[in-house]
Amino acid sequence: MEGRRFPRQLKADGSLSEDTMAFEITEVRIRIVDNPRGSLLAHATITVDGCFAVHGVGIIRGPNGVFASMPSRPNPKYREGEAPRNGERPVPKYLDIAHPINAETRKYIEDKVLDVYEAEVNRGGSRAPASENAAF
Repeated sequence: MEGRRFPRQLKADGSLSEDTMAFEITEVRIRIVDNPRGSLLAHATITVDGCFAVHGVGIIRGPNGVFASMPSRPNPKYREGEAPRNGERPVPKYLDIAHPINAETRKYIEDKVLDVYEAEVNRGGSRAPASENAAF
């Protein structure tokens, strides 16, 4: 199987090992949000190597353009407007469910998802109601 290759281990000296492992995004499904009210433009599901699905990828319109948002869930410890205490890190509003470990993998996933999203928009693809928050 031919796929993306990326470093698997960081050596003690800080260099990357020659060992690699491969994965490939074999399918991307997109559901465009009808009449988006906020920044969410579409929901995506990616399939890795034809055997592992990741639901809940969002296509988001941000201040610097459109990007793919990795799956996340609301953080029950988050409180609107609550400031961190005594040098603590701020409590994030959302917690990651799944995310890439390095920039190369993030770029690969985002490029693949956005390419399929653009193609779907151009052909007038499948729609999800604006009120639908769940991915398919």
